[in-house]
Amino acid sequence: TNGPLKIEIYKTSGLAVACLTLGIIAILGCWIPVLNVISMILALVGLGLGIGASLSILRKKARGNGIAIVGGMLCIISLGTGIKVNLSAVKVIDEVLTEMESSIEQQVLETEPVSNEPRNVYDPRESKVNYDSEVSSAKKSYGKMIKEPGLEAAFVEKDTEVLVSKVRSVSVAENYGKERLRLSMSVKLPRKAISATDGKIEKAIAGSGTNVLGDAPWDKQIDVRRRLKEDGRTCEFKVHLLVPDEREKKLKEITGELEYLTASGTKKIDLGMMDFRAGVKSSKAGFSISKVGPSEWEEGSTTMSLKVDLQRGFLKSVKLYDENGEELDVSKSGTSYSGSRLLNLDFRARGQFPSKGRIVLDVWDNVKKHKVGFKALDISLGRDDPSVDEATGLL
Repeated sequence: TNGPLKIEIYKTSGLAVACLTLGIIAILGCWIPVLNVISMILALVGLGLGIGASLSILRKKARGNGIAIVGGMLCIISLGTGIKVNLSAVKVIDEVLTEMESSIEQQVLETEPVSNEPRNVYDPRESKVNYDSEVSSAKKSYGKMIKEPGLEAAFVEKDTEVLVSKVRSVSVAENYGKERLRLSMSVKLPRKAISATDGKIEKAIAGSGTNVLGDAPWDKQIDVRRRLKEDGRTCEFKVHLLVPDEREKKLKEITGELEYLTASGTKKIDLGMMDFRAGVKSSKAGFSISKVGPSEWEEGSTTMSLKVDLQRGFLKSVKLYDENGEELDVSKSGTSYSGSRLLNLDFRARGQFPSKGRIVLDVWDNVKKHKVGFKALDISLGRDDPSVDEATGLL
């Protein structure tokens, strides 16, 4: 005989019913601008409940999957409709406000009384500015400003032309990838200088009258860096000329101009107590520390790279101190320039730099720029000339 018949009754999922309920509420409220934000929130909640209901029905074999699907669709439609309604409302409000502004401006123009008198016309009688006083003050401040470190020298003085006192060597060497005649010369400057900063060749003529000055800018440039002797008067420099024909025995004439700086004293720029680490900056002289780390050239040493924005030749010395004011035993290991501005200073110390310290710049004060013309005449190239030493003759 057969046993009793079992009938399974599946309950409808409560999550599905909740999803449908929230979907109906959301679809009714999604048409009202701004307030439909609440409907969209309910739609998001309902959509989450619908997804949860579908997963639960599949696992527990409950009823209501269709209800969950319908509720989820209502929630999705409510979200899309609410977003579209709000965007349209914002556009309409913007157009209304623009039209109102235009209307108000038009009314103001129509009601404003017309006057034949010009407006905003400058009347010198109404001015309260004393221009004579302003100009006088500006002149006084300019004199102070141009003496600040990092700016141009106060003014330029043109000195009397000097003759080259000695031609130290004549040789053929490469300059910017081109074979050139290199001459090392020295002159006696009219006054004691703190630095030779620049120079250019203006004319170079061989014995036969042929021009031996190149057209490229670097052919006219004179190398004067670090060429000033301890006496402050003797300046050594190098020039690069076109290699003359083999038949040339001498150079008839070389003329050019040197630029140098003089100063009446020095002054100190105390950058204050600071951390000795990369990234530290100061408002004075454009100072910053760009690097602190192990030296690449000497084992057991540390290098500190400083950036200082000063006119070339203005810096006399740099001193570093620890927190207690003791001067650090460091050596300058490198200097690099960009144009006429000082860019990088590298210092090396045995062991580690302290974590904190003070840096003091000693700069030249009351700096003046001078230009002096120079001339060299009848320079022997050493060809078939027994009086010229081989070391200084043309190689």
